[in-house]
Amino acid sequence: MIIFSCILGLLYSIALLLMKERPLPPSIQNAKRRWLPRKLNGQFWSVGFSVFFGIFGYLVCGVFVIHMLKLMVSC
Repeated sequence: MIIFSCILGLLYSIALLLMKERPLPPSIQNAKRRWLPRKLNGQFWSVGFSVFFGIFGYLVCGVFVIHMLKLMVSC
């Protein structure tokens, strides 16, 4: 497993060195960018909260399963 991890680490390092940022066209280099829409409606917040609770709810269940497993094995 350590060999596999070393190979992946080496490949990720090579990939990171080979990445190159694409230059922006001169017409939009100094333009102000908006990262969120001007009007945030309920659909945006619904998807945002669903993603938040979906990710962190899943992780919390994993923690509880590991804790329960430790309690049951120690008996």
